[in-house]
Amino acid sequence: MVTALLVAGGLATPITGLLIRPNATGARHGMVMFVDIARFGWYGYALAAAVMVTLAVIGVRAGTPAGRRRAVSLAGVLMGLTVALGAMHAWFVWHGVFLDRGQELLTAVAVAVAAAAVFALVTARSRLR
Repeated sequence: MVTALLVAGGLATPITGLLIRPNATGARHGMVMFVDIARFGWYGYALAAAVMVTLAVIGVRAGTPAGRRRAVSLAGVLMGLTVALGAMHAWFVWHGVFLDRGQELLTAVAVAVAAAAVFALVTARSRLR
């Protein structure tokens, strides 16, 4: 159960961010660079989250106190990233990037996924302690 919570909590927000993208309609040539930087930054977040989830799962599966401590600390880092980057993602989806053409329904989905991910990581951390 803890493994499933770690995987779902750690990967839900990065995958949602890859599927739900902010509206970048109206971007001028020079401004497209910022959209590309954000996209590649999100790819880096998804990769880092996958690595951290893998290490946390290995720690849980090892069953040692050191492995459980590693999983607890990685779940805490993932929780912080989920709150910070999930909030930024929701804000950009809500407002759009350039012409304030937000996507309200997709914002609600992104917020719900981030909240569920944080809940899963908090539950996993409490069970590991």
